[in-house]
Amino acid sequence: MLGNKQRELAIVKEKVRVLNERVAGLRKKLEEAENAKREVEEEAAMCNAKLSAAKTLVNGLAGENKRWKETVK
Repeated sequence: MLGNKQRELAIVKEKVRVLNERVAGLRKKLEEAENAKREVEEEAAMCNAKLSAAKTLVNGLAGENKRWKETVK
């Protein structure tokens, strides 16, 4: 009786160990995915800042183009 219960306990402990390993692996994958997401979000923010600066430059140059054409005339 005691021997059977000890075997059952050993089986359950092994299952728990395997599950804990899977959980640890999944947590590592989650952390890696969150890091990758953070990097992409930072890159997107930098791209948006560059886009905004480019739009400002293009709009400013459009006004200059108009002024230059009038000066050339």
